Amino acid sequence: VIGGSSGIAGIGGGMDLGATYTVRPDLHVSASITDLGRIKWTQDAQTVTPSNNVFRFEGVSLDSDQLSEEYDGDTGQYIEDQIDSLARDAYEGVERDRSSFTTGLPTTLHVGSTWDRGIVTLNGGVSVGLNEDAGSVPDPAAVHVGGTLNLGPFPIRAGARFSGTQAVALSGGVGLDVGFYRFDVGASITPNTSTLGSGARYAVSLSLATIRF
Repeated sequence: VIGGSSGIAGIGGGMDLGATYTVRPDLHVSASITDLGRIKWTQDAQTVTPSNNVFRFEGVSLDSDQLSEEYDGDTGQYIEDQIDSLARDAYEGVERDRSSFTTGLPTTLHVGSTWDRGIVTLNGGVSVGLNEDAGSVPDPAAVHVGGTLNLGPFPIRAGARFSGTQAVALSGGVGLDVGFYRFDVGASITPNTSTLGSGARYAVSLSLATIRF
């Protein structure tokens, strides 16, 4: 891993393992474990731990004189500064360990299945985090479903990803497949609604050419 400055921030290794089982010619089941490994951080490494491990919050007091004289009645800025002050008090005294340390990769278990009837292909699966390293969250599991309608050389695809720690994502795409040449275009959207989750993220992908020999 390359650090922000010159040099190597850490050294480690990782691997993925997977297998697919053919239940019958049109039904396949697969499982994989991704990001098995660890990284040892050595460059400018340090672990910071608050000396005071007890934090007590009893509310924000409103000093009307201070609000009027120092903040010109800006309640929002006053509250923000009060919260910043609480954070400074909580982390004012810290213990620093400047020795190297090791972190794990976000190991994840994936289980899925594909049903292929030629004109219609359906697939689905579940992904579950196996640890809490590097932002991985074990619960809840993420679920994805999708399908392809093969209309001759023009496949039409649609899918959805939901549950997990992210908002719902919907995707779709079309393509052109004429044997030796393949073209694909797709898009995904994360709706910004109270029921489907926030994010309003949009993405478009384009594969101009895949040439087979």
